[in-house]
Amino acid sequence: MRADKEVIEFAKELFLTPDENGNHKYSFRKISAEIQQKFSRKIDNATIVKWAQKFGWNKLWNEGVRYGITEAIAKQESDKSKEEQFIEQIAKIKKDKTIMDMNILKLSYKFIIENGFTSIYEALKAYETASKNLQASDILDNMNEKIKIIIPSEILPNDND
Repeated sequence: MRADKEVIEFAKELFLTPDENGNHKYSFRKISAEIQQKFSRKIDNATIVKWAQKFGWNKLWNEGVRYGITEAIAKQESDKSKEEQFIEQIAKIKKDKTIMDMNILKLSYKFIIENGFTSIYEALKAYETASKNLQASDILDNMNEKIKIIIPSEILPNDND
């Protein structure tokens, strides 16, 4: 069983290795060939595809691509595994994004207070319009969730009002 774990860990490391352009450095076929060369064991590339799905490697890779960290990982030297590098970089980006979102929320609140809106609804509509004009839909989606937490939905008027 130890060899199986070693083979899976080796496959994961290769799967999570990006090339200098941020793409997969090893295809499933290449991973299979590397396993056969290193461990003298034939593992079908379809098995590696199943491992990537079963163990969440695809999810981790896709999240890394979404946050644009694959190129950075390809260029950095590290003693950590590729999985640890992905998790660490994604956590850092999420932390930075949360701080940025909270700063935007604070600035928005300050703007609302300074401009004397007559209702929270009016202020939120102004904020939404400004966000759309800046094409910051990703930030707006996150901010709407935070606003719903801060301002209970039962005190917000319906759009039909």
